[in-house]
Amino acid sequence: MSTHAFQMLLCNTPTAPKFDSTPRDLVRYFEDVSELLNAANITDEGKRIKAALRYIHRDDAEMWETLDEATVPSPNYENFVKAVKP
Repeated sequence: MSTHAFQMLLCNTPTAPKFDSTPRDLVRYFEDVSELLNAANITDEGKRIKAALRYIHRDDAEMWETLDEATVPSPNYENFVKAVKP
């Protein structure tokens, strides 16, 4: 029996996490992304942040990418999430 490793969904896939720039939806967005990251067994902090940036509008991604928590030499996903949340 073969097993297939779970892979992160492509952006714009109907079931991919969505964020419409509404602050109240941030918690749900990051919960959804975290579920996918855990299912895909992605533990590298930089890759986790990069994945979270893939599902949002380009304008939001460009802004979030400038956060110190996303650019430090040793990024931390949880610190990044805290920095994004209002």
